[in-house]
This record gives sequence, C-alpha cells and structure tokens, in this order.
Amino acid sequence: MPKKILMIVGDFSESLEVYGPLFTLKALGFDVDIACPNKPKGDTCTTAVHDCCPLYQTYTEKPGYAVMMTVTMNDVNPKMYDALYLPGGRAPEYLRTMPKVVECVKYFMETGKPIAAMCQGTQIMFATGTCQGRKMTCYPTMMPECIMA
Repeated sequence: MPKKILMIVGDFSESLEVYGPLFTLKALGFDVDIACPNKPKGDTCTTAVHDCCPLYQTYTEKPGYAVMMTVTMNDVNPKMYDALYLPGGRAPEYLRTMPKVVECVKYFMETGKPIAAMCQGTQIMFATGTCQGRKMTCYPTMMPECIMA
C-alpha cells in the first residue's frame, strides 16, 4: 500500500512548488491528496509563476496552471496521512489564518510525522506555535518571522 501524502495549497501557491513535487512523488509511488480550504474536491486553485529579475527588489508574479483538489479540506483527517507537504507562493500568507489548516499542520508538528515546506510554506508552520527548538529553513525575507517562531 503506497504512503499517503497531504498537500495543502491555495490560490497562488507557487506553480513549480506544486507540480514539481506532485509529479515526483507520484512517480515514486506515493498517493498524494491535494486540499484547499473552501474548495471542494474537483474544484481548482490557480497557481502562480514567480520569477526573479535583477531590475526589481522582489520577484514578479504571473498566473500559472490550475491544480485540482482531490479531497475537500473539511474532510481531511491528518491521521490518515504519512506526511505533509506545504508549497510556497502567496497562499501560505492567508492559509495560516485558517483554523482547519493550522490544526492539521499542528498535528504533524506534534506527532513528528514528516513535513516538507518550500519557501513561504513555513509560514503555516510558524502559525502553529510549535516551532521552538526546531531547525528550519525559509525564504530569506521571512528570516525574522522564522527566528521569532
């Protein structure tokens, strides 16, 4: 039986951080469920394509590909999953304010189940209040928030 991984996304999650890991995990035989608050199974989120340009102080953003939900977030039971994946992009800035998301991520933090978070995906982990004493990485502009967490 393949290991089950939960991916929590939202509108404007980083496209490469959604699709690269999704295709890789599936190719390795993992069963990946994709969930987003307020979007039922079968609905989609628009991802974002971010690009760094030396002309600007921050990255630029364009709409990316749509990603389909395979499960409804309200139906997610984190105990049914072996690991959690949190892509970055702009979505984590609002996903971290949603109780169901924070509750789910906190479960993984407290049980020690594996969590992979890219770039801003760690913002959701910060919101759980369970980061003390952990070694973590984050997108450089989130360093102060990471240290405080």
